[in-house]
Amino acid sequence: MYKKIMISVVLVLILSSTIYFVYQKVSGWVLEKEEFKQNVELYLKSEYPNVILKNHEVKYNFKEMKYYSVLTSNDNVVFLSKTGYDVLFYCDYYIAKWEQVLNEEIVSSLQREVPLDATMKVTISLTEDQARNNSAQFSINNFLEKNMDNTEMIIGYHDKEISEELIKKSYEVIKWMGNQNYNMSFFFLFKDRRHSIQIKFEDITKINKWDDLKQFMRA
Repeated sequence: MYKKIMISVVLVLILSSTIYFVYQKVSGWVLEKEEFKQNVELYLKSEYPNVILKNHEVKYNFKEMKYYSVLTSNDNVVFLSKTGYDVLFYCDYYIAKWEQVLNEEIVSSLQREVPLDATMKVTISLTEDQARNNSAQFSINNFLEKNMDNTEMIIGYHDKEISEELIKKSYEVIKWMGNQNYNMSFFFLFKDRRHSIQIKFEDITKINKWDDLKQFMRA
């Protein structure tokens, strides 16, 4: 009986210690998250005074063992803020804003003129400072004139195998985009991810008819 009582006491102590440890950790995380959130918002007020937040959610990356913020601005731009290697915080508001502007205008216009059963997304390869320097008026034509070689349209025919019909459709896309002066690179993906068509902006002039795209096919 005495042995059973001692075992029970030990188990209770272990359980209590575990609960206390977990509580301390959770409490610490709550405090750390709140501190991180406040620091991010101070950083944004300093570096992005014109950005008004609508939502701010702090998350934890277990792989990197770091907090980061997912933020939504009043103009519905969803962007990230996290700690960097050589800076206290890194933010990608202007990158996200430019991608939003480009996608809202170009993708919707393209879908009206060249309807596609596909996913479409414009991405840019710029640093935050470079994107910020282009943001005075958020003019698409001015942006593409300066950054056509750092802008790419990704079109995914994810449930379709590559075919002559889809290659012709892809050519229509490139031709229409060129007529609108929406100059950029293109990346077409198909059901079999081993097949794709990737065309850098500097190679667009090599495409004069639909079967010219075949030279850019990857298998």
